[in-house]
Amino acid sequence: METCKFVEEFQRETKGAFPMLKFCGATYYQKANELTVRFLISAFDYKNFIEDKDAQTTVQNVVAGMFGGIKTTVQYVKTYADESVVRNKILEYFNSANNMLFKRLNSNTLTIKVTDDVICIALRFDQAICTMLETGSILDGLKNALERSFMQRAEISVEKSESFEAEEEFVKSTTVSSGASLRLVEITVGGKLYAKGKIESISQMPNYIADIKTAGENIVLSGKTSGFSRRKYKNRKYDPNDAKSGPPELPIISFFINDSTGKMETVCFPKPDEADKLEQTLRDGDEVVCIGRVAMSNYSGSLNYTVNAIFSCKIDYDSIHAIERRPIPDRYEQVKPQPYRTVREQGFIDDGSSKVDDYLADKTFVVFDLETTSTQVATTEIIEIGAMRIDKGEITTFSTLVKPKEHIPEGASAINHIYDATVAFAPSIEKVLPDFYKFTAGATLVGHNIDGFDAPIIRRIGAEKGYYFDNDTVDTYLLAKQLMPSRRSFSLENIARDLSLTHTDAHRALSDVEATYELFKELLRIKLENAGA
Repeated sequence: METCKFVEEFQRETKGAFPMLKFCGATYYQKANELTVRFLISAFDYKNFIEDKDAQTTVQNVVAGMFGGIKTTVQYVKTYADESVVRNKILEYFNSANNMLFKRLNSNTLTIKVTDDVICIALRFDQAICTMLETGSILDGLKNALERSFMQRAEISVEKSESFEAEEEFVKSTTVSSGASLRLVEITVGGKLYAKGKIESISQMPNYIADIKTAGENIVLSGKTSGFSRRKYKNRKYDPNDAKSGPPELPIISFFINDSTGKMETVCFPKPDEADKLEQTLRDGDEVVCIGRVAMSNYSGSLNYTVNAIFSCKIDYDSIHAIERRPIPDRYEQVKPQPYRTVREQGFIDDGSSKVDDYLADKTFVVFDLETTSTQVATTEIIEIGAMRIDKGEITTFSTLVKPKEHIPEGASAINHIYDATVAFAPSIEKVLPDFYKFTAGATLVGHNIDGFDAPIIRRIGAEKGYYFDNDTVDTYLLAKQLMPSRRSFSLENIARDLSLTHTDAHRALSDVEATYELFKELLRIKLENAGA
């Protein structure tokens, strides 16, 4: 990757004091006037650098000084390159850039050698493909993709091969190695349901949703649809004097795609007539394949998927290999659930809201809350888990402190009153996760801002250990905004105060859970009354 002006100025301002950092990209959020700058750092250097707060402060100050008037944030992306990881990145690139070449990659056509300084890639094809590679931009794109993902520079050679024995393609293996970043779903593409621009077909094979960990363009996903909703947003181009500017409000269609390895929130911005057609055509359970952009949501902090085209399809589920999911443990080892006992216990189940009681009678929910070391969803550590399981009216609780790997920042302790000494003898997240996984099995997860904070965190940390918390969720924050539109504040603390809900120790996990559960019941009561149930 060629040196850019930013890199040159950064090196000059820091006098080359941070050779372990490699600039890999930046994102500017125009509306918020915020800039996020990302550096790669080797897994071998990561721990020492993260512990050096003075170094991080210096980097932050230098970057901020280079972009005066813009709020800047610096992110550090830990990276590691070996042959398997690099191969996955190459497959991912070719699947997006040229599907024909992607299908021809195997052990005879691709050779990889990784050293501390360089990644050497050798591609061997017939004369026609070699000429295409050498005269086009594909190799430049591959080099750029590799150097934006790894610390080493990339060297790519193209070698002419008169003949070679066919060999099973890497991606056809039925065994997925741990940490693989590319697995494929075999589909038959049907008719076009929606397209932005002139997209007439999708020729790339889909990724598994479980493998989508970072933002990216031209990402193809397929799966069954669910949870359709339609809402509106203001048309900024609207001019009452210009008929071509469109209506004052435009539609947003949102739904979920589930390919059995994971579920992805999906949105599209069709024209009003296209939105009408989608509403009439698509139903829960339909199989679709989409192409679009994966990005970090400014609202929820998790990845979402904005599609440019949607096609019906037929999915070969035999081509979807199970992810490396740990089984539900047979018994609790570290944290055992306890019966819920409180002076308000009778009120939870028998408070006169018979419709709500009937609704809960045959359902299972787990209301949970996390206390963490920071508000950064992608990096924070869990320091406390509180949860209540409501299983056909029976309530049990799950509560534990968790000892993080790093120091708990003073700012976090000031809010939740959990300090390093508080968790000194607490179990690690590795010991707690199996029990919490068992506690949540088969339940819908409920929380206040759960979709924006708690769920993405527990899913990220769980997936790293093989525990996939892919349960359905109910976010009481979003539900309250929908059912209590006249409120000005939707914080749990303010709602609990106004509705006289139990909330004796705000920002401690189990207290927040109790308040969230009472709020959940109140919201259910309102929703059922509105529906005339």
